[in-house]
Amino acid sequence: MKCAKCVDEGLQSQVYPGGTVMTLMSSSPYFDKAGVYHSHDPNERSTDYRCSNGHIWHEVGRSRCPAGDYGGSFHRSYPANRD
Repeated sequence: MKCAKCVDEGLQSQVYPGGTVMTLMSSSPYFDKAGVYHSHDPNERSTDYRCSNGHIWHEVGRSRCPAGDYGGSFHRSYPANRD
């Protein structure tokens, strides 16, 4: 994982994950008629990150199904500047 703001600014940094919160809904994985495994996990994962250059961001998203037909997208947001 790389800090998008550092990439935009031509900087290098280390990324540190903070706390992660996850919803706890149940799901039922299954094998389809072709024998392909599907896991449509409805749970959302929410994680805070910071980089060694001081950028802070938050990501929210769902795990991707191994078959690739569900989830896998994460939204990244940055807090407003508080200068």
